[in-house]
Amino acid sequence: MPEKKRCPKCAKFFEIPDKSKGTKWRCPYCKAVLNLKPVKTVREKQEKQPKIKLHSDTHPLIQVTGNHASRLKKYGQDLQKVYALIRKEMIHKKEYEKQKALLKKEAFAPIIDSLLEIPDTPFSLKKRIELWYLVFDLLPYKMPENDTGVVFNIYPRYEYAALVGLSYVLGGFEDKIVKKKICVKAVKGERSSSQMKELFQKITGSPYKKEFFERMTGFIEDSGKISKMAPKGEELSSKQMEEDFNFGFSWIAFYLPQ
Repeated sequence: MPEKKRCPKCAKFFEIPDKSKGTKWRCPYCKAVLNLKPVKTVREKQEKQPKIKLHSDTHPLIQVTGNHASRLKKYGQDLQKVYALIRKEMIHKKEYEKQKALLKKEAFAPIIDSLLEIPDTPFSLKKRIELWYLVFDLLPYKMPENDTGVVFNIYPRYEYAALVGLSYVLGGFEDKIVKKKICVKAVKGERSSSQMKELFQKITGSPYKKEFFERMTGFIEDSGKISKMAPKGEELSSKQMEEDFNFGFSWIAFYLPQ
């Protein structure tokens, strides 16, 4: 089936035959040449990179992040590529959403599986900050100027903050199937769906309810203290950490008792 493309020069749409995918094509209106080479995604073979060396006393969440370092880094790079294309109107929004969803699935699915295998371990604010310095190095994402929409659409650190928060607050809940469904829906953006509410009801209807609310409340309150604890010279990065955790995990407050 022919695919439609918008010419970046004259802004007119025209059809591209299927056989022309991965080639260059000339706009029939203004004669500008378009490079139709498909966006590289995490589907391609990952470059082999050595795992980050971590101390023996490293928190499990930091260990998992280090183990998936190359995957997270590639994810951030690919997101910037597809977002740049939609901003330049080189691909349709529908195609952009499709590629974004694919990137999320392939990048986060293995990480979620790893997170669910972590034993229930205390996650202090000090360790959270230590983890986030590592995440900053892996996902040094730059948001386009005057484009705040990107924050809620593809900002990768927010998404990872949500996974980190969920893996901790759900750590003592034994049903891994429910935990996995929650993590997957959170990454997909289905955070206030009826299915998500049903999943959380299984937690709030279990003996783990009290521990769950205590961990959620404590996690949200602690995240708001990061910038206040900033050492001299690190105020900016500490403020960014706080925002990453707050925006990435603030939706969970919806499930706190009113």
